[in-house]
Amino acid sequence: MDASTAQGGLTGLAQVSSGAPHCTPELATAIELVEARHGEVRFRQTVPPGLGPTDQPPPALLGMLVDTALGRSALTTAPAGGGCRTASLRIDLLDAWLYGGESLVGSATVVGSRGLLVHALGDVRGRDGRTVALASGWFAILDDDPDPDTGGGHLVDTPAADPRTLHDLVRARVATDVRPEVGTDVLLDLCSLPGTANRKGTMHGGMQVAMAETALHELVRAHDPRAHLLASVDVTMHRPIPVGAPLTGHGRVVRAGRRIVTAEFEVRGPAERLLLSCHGTLTPDVVP
Repeated sequence: MDASTAQGGLTGLAQVSSGAPHCTPELATAIELVEARHGEVRFRQTVPPGLGPTDQPPPALLGMLVDTALGRSALTTAPAGGGCRTASLRIDLLDAWLYGGESLVGSATVVGSRGLLVHALGDVRGRDGRTVALASGWFAILDDDPDPDTGGGHLVDTPAADPRTLHDLVRARVATDVRPEVGTDVLLDLCSLPGTANRKGTMHGGMQVAMAETALHELVRAHDPRAHLLASVDVTMHRPIPVGAPLTGHGRVVRAGRRIVTAEFEVRGPAERLLLSCHGTLTPDVVP
């Protein structure tokens, strides 16, 4: 989430506007803010059709959902006219499968603060009340947003991308055909397209999680071609990522055990400025 403006009267339904200039209609999917009060929000999203019972839940979809929800809970604590920006976000994926048309519900609550940062916790649940994911994040509170949100409660700062096409918008490819050893630095070929932008023209926090998830899978796949499931992803946003800016990424597999694989990577922009760092835990889909 990036520099959204605090507004009153958020109780009720609010959803992503499919007509937002950064979001083409065919990529739109609704994130509904069901209720909001000081430090707490409840939300809902429907999994896009076409995702069958054997599909792994798209962390990109969950990343977008929890970043928006946790950011909105932080936003309820901002002063009038203020905003917030994602500083870090962690998602733990507890359920391996989602279903097309399934309704996801959850909540996000601010649980504390330190200086100008607030800390929020959230959960996402699927049908039958099962827990799909848990999330936590730090959000920087901005006293003044020079570009106020005039969307009347619509989450116009949130790009709503179909997770089936999301990896075409956020690309991360290992730039080598040689199988890297554990601990060896690997160059990542990164790309972010206009569909990843929020209304500020920088990459949305949820899209940064999507980039992280893609890069982690690519790093692990280069080391081990077996299918892996993402168990957790921990992303720190050091600076806003301008969409279209040249990006370089370096990553490595830190540990490659029989059941646990860990990987990390970082993204740098012009002048080698650190923009994002990430750590992830994965596990083989089938343990031999």
